[in-house]
Amino acid sequence: MSQVIQVSLEAKTEKLLKEIETIRISTERQSRKDIVTELSKLKGLYNKQLDEITTQLKDKVDQEAAFMEITESQSEQIKELKGQLETIKLKQEQKGSSSEKKNEA
Repeated sequence: MSQVIQVSLEAKTEKLLKEIETIRISTERQSRKDIVTELSKLKGLYNKQLDEITTQLKDKVDQEAAFMEITESQSEQIKELKGQLETIKLKQEQKGSSSEKKNEA
């Protein structure tokens, strides 16, 4: 009778060990799935942030380019104004010297 009980216990123990192993494998699989799911979420967040940063950088580059265009345009206007100012100065000097010649005469 003791042997029957022992064989029965061994069989039940073997069955429990198999169930434990099945549960362990199932848990590992689920853990892997959870890990893959979390990694996918993280990858999505990373890509979203990367897109946002890229957009911000593009906007900044566009702003800088617009600023450079404005600066170049203003630089050209300043050159034109300097040229006009020089022309006015020369005309005033010419008028001044012709007035001095008239006064001398």
